[in-house]
Amino acid sequence: MASIRLAEDLHKLLGYIGKLPNNPPIRDRSIFSKKEEYREALISHLEKINSTQDFQSFRVLNTSSLTELSDEFKKIAKDLSDNIFLSVMGEANEQGNKEMARRKELRFHVSEAPRIYRLLEVANFDWRLLDSFEELSACFFKSGVKTAINFEIWINLVCTGKLISYDEELKTQERNRENKRIKIEIIKEYFDISGVNFDEMVGNE
Repeated sequence: MASIRLAEDLHKLLGYIGKLPNNPPIRDRSIFSKKEEYREALISHLEKINSTQDFQSFRVLNTSSLTELSDEFKKIAKDLSDNIFLSVMGEANEQGNKEMARRKELRFHVSEAPRIYRLLEVANFDWRLLDSFEELSACFFKSGVKTAINFEIWINLVCTGKLISYDEELKTQERNRENKRIKIEIIKEYFDISGVNFDEMVGNE
């Protein structure tokens, strides 16, 4: 499942987040046609370097020698390559604009979208985690992981690298609710001893 593989890659990226530049690179579609290939290449690159200072783009430009070609063919090839270059640059600029728009949109929605905030919290509020993978759009956080329990399973996978079952998450939530209930009872007992009605105080608030 795509969202599971994304969570696994986010978990790996967490371990190397300090090596990323402040503005993480954008996937070059002419090199990485699939998002999964780009994520794998980025993580592999981060594994091999020591710090942000060592970070280099893993885009490789291939050039061809025209030394054995006729002058006429050289001119045709140059004109053709110029047109291709302009076309590619136009596509790259459009892709870059879309990626910048995605990153801005996440920042705009973070205060009103708990799921974006939760993932940002996992990264210790380091935006580089969310900026690195283009799949993390506002739309993904709304519908990519549909139910609240599934999102808890997903975010736990990002944090720990371990995929828990639906039943395990239900038990965890039940334990959390029980722990919360016990804490409230302890607080109520403290107020009762102090002669203050806890329920009235909370109601007044």
